[in-house]
Amino acid sequence: MKRVIGVVSLILALVVPYVGLAQDEDQPTATPGAAQSQIVMLGASHKVYFPSSIWVQAGVTFSPENDVKRIEQLTFTYELPDGRLVDVPVDPSLHVIEAAWGLNAIYRFSFDAADRPPPMATIPYTWTLVLDDGATGTFEHEFVFADERFEWQAFTEEWTMLYTYSPAMSASMLLRDMRQVDARLRSDTRRTSFYTFVIYEPGDDFCPDDQHATPTPIPAFNPLIATLEAASTALAEAAVYRTPTPAVDLTAATEAASTLEITPAPTVPPATVTPLPPCDSEAAAQVYADAGMIALRQYTANLLYLKNDMADAMARRAWQAVWEDPSGETSAEEAARGPIPAWFVEGLVRLYEPMAHAGAFAVTGSAVLAGDAFALEAMQPKPAESAGPGNLLMIDPWNAQSITMVLYLVEQYGSDAPARVGRAIPDHATFDEALLAEIGEDEATLYQNWFAWVASAGDAISGWTPYQLPTPTPTLTRTPTVTFTPSLTWTPSQTPFPTVFGVPVQTKALPFRSPTPTRRPPTNTPRPPVTATPRGELSIPDIGGALSTAGDASVLVGVGTLLAALVAVIVIGVAVARRR
Repeated sequence: MKRVIGVVSLILALVVPYVGLAQDEDQPTATPGAAQSQIVMLGASHKVYFPSSIWVQAGVTFSPENDVKRIEQLTFTYELPDGRLVDVPVDPSLHVIEAAWGLNAIYRFSFDAADRPPPMATIPYTWTLVLDDGATGTFEHEFVFADERFEWQAFTEEWTMLYTYSPAMSASMLLRDMRQVDARLRSDTRRTSFYTFVIYEPGDDFCPDDQHATPTPIPAFNPLIATLEAASTALAEAAVYRTPTPAVDLTAATEAASTLEITPAPTVPPATVTPLPPCDSEAAAQVYADAGMIALRQYTANLLYLKNDMADAMARRAWQAVWEDPSGETSAEEAARGPIPAWFVEGLVRLYEPMAHAGAFAVTGSAVLAGDAFALEAMQPKPAESAGPGNLLMIDPWNAQSITMVLYLVEQYGSDAPARVGRAIPDHATFDEALLAEIGEDEATLYQNWFAWVASAGDAISGWTPYQLPTPTPTLTRTPTVTFTPSLTWTPSQTPFPTVFGVPVQTKALPFRSPTPTRRPPTNTPRPPVTATPRGELSIPDIGGALSTAGDASVLVGVGTLLAALVAVIVIGVAVARRR
């Protein structure tokens, strides 16, 4: 215990004499008044109940007479991102309570709609305390205006910034896949846009579950001096302000610190409790939207659906910049033109989704064949999602028909036809005029042709997306035909002499004469009579005189062929002998 008291005494001795001499932007400042007072700002804390309100609190002690009634002025000041300072006066009688270690100021405030900073912005703030004798103390801190339930990480590229707290999401790969959407939108709209995404994981709402009802107030401030072991650090970081005289009694201060008993923080008096408004998810989403941010909730872990949602939001924002006045007000041209048909707006937005629309063609094709397709008049406004169960059943088939109507333009007039029509809208008095100028059809004609197209072979383009590489059209090339021209004259080629062991040998063909058979004079010898042979006896007829003239000739020819073959063998043998 003596060692701890010694450490505390040493720290106080080092800190107190130099506080009035060395001041910087991180430490509070004090203005000594006529009375001799000392103010110690123990610290500050905060809790953000996004997006409705922020609880801030500060711990302070001063001497002599550490009494709330001595507080002449207590101000909470925060700085907006544009540099403006907002002063919030705090009534000490309502928002300052006494604790064993000093005074605890607790205050809840909400941003005005006009001054509300964008989510994820860092907000510096300052507590300023003025006593009745003019002594002043300040303490600076900061908070982040964000949903504090999660640890947000930011990923930035040239065209986007993405906030996520998911350790499993590969944000870099997700943004890489979404670059093609940004590139296509830049090409189609002839404009550059920047998108800021805030992604909530499946199962997480924009509001915490315990904030849908009035929550318990923020707990009272827990002083930095929580234990004797932390006393040295706390006092070293504390901002101490005093007048030059009288001198601080270090012994008394040390003994007070050593005997300090930490008791549970007192309950905030009922007069200081201001119930939080119930959290509204739609209001939270609107806070993001007002700041130009796109807040999305994942409904499944499949990133393909998240990519579709991101592409929808990007396309909607990019095309709104083309059609709407930059000031946000409705121009005279917009008012005269009237609203753009909802089927074209929604179909064009969904056109940029990475997923193809085969399912939409299946739904629409069935509706067309069954006679249940939406009439053109029903495609002008979009069914409201909050108008009841009946409209909820209409939304999916309505969305399916809108995208197929836009894909009809792609199939009939080229992949850039929807974008050409979209860019032409601001230049024409009506949507019909823009259609006629770009594709030569008005809206009624387009609907009739779309109906017939879907009923026949409209699903031929069901697998198309705007990110497919164009398929080159093959060029027909004339293939030459090889024609064979027969030669009427045969030109023999010179045949080289045969060689024997490398020495050329000239062979001499020997003349060959076929023997001429001698024909016998014809005879009139009758054939022998044919007699029946009894069964069981073998009879061999006499064929010696049964040869006819034709038979004799065939026998002679066979004999001649045999003799010719024999002569050929002899000739070949003689030739081989001569070579040797």
